[in-house]
Amino acid sequence: PTAAVLGLVALLGLGQAVNGTCWQTLLATLAEGDALTAALGRAQAWRTMAGIAAPAIGGLLVGQYGARVPLLLDAAAYVLVTAMAFTIATRRVTTARGEGERPRGGLAIVRADGVLRPLFILIGLFVLLGSMVNVVEVFLVRETLHASTTWYGIVGAALSVGMLAGALLGGRLRGTDPLARGFVGSCVALAVAIVAVGASPSV
Repeated sequence: PTAAVLGLVALLGLGQAVNGTCWQTLLATLAEGDALTAALGRAQAWRTMAGIAAPAIGGLLVGQYGARVPLLLDAAAYVLVTAMAFTIATRRVTTARGEGERPRGGLAIVRADGVLRPLFILIGLFVLLGSMVNVVEVFLVRETLHASTTWYGIVGAALSVGMLAGALLGGRLRGTDPLARGFVGSCVALAVAIVAVGASPSV
């Protein structure tokens, strides 16, 4: 039933949000300084390359076997990630703080930074609207443009190719202001691209 599918998708999204945040935070506890920068770069590169391959593979699998086989493979992958998470051993290191001093984290970091505050709001809006576009994209490609599941997978892979190019370009930016301007500029470019996608006569 539609209600069950929507509920399960919402649950999946919630799990992915917690999962992704925990892995990123864990990485920050395993490395610091330049080593952390390198680790984040490698993790993002692998994630982006996987994002290029996954939609194309998913589209091919759906075209050959329907939705059941790729969903079962996804489920197996989540179980594997869970099993690997249990193999990680961590230990908490506490440091002495002054009386009444509390560690700053979460939204306190955002509130204290004049550049991060508006970017945080912009990122939230971007994620909200981007998620809406992801839903509409299926109907645009499959029903309006009458493309195959394979082509739908290729369209998804094109997004990750763009992300990889953006990551390489963004990695060249240095300093708060250039990074902030690069982020806002990329949002404008995405808006123009979405308009172009909506006006495309064919896949």
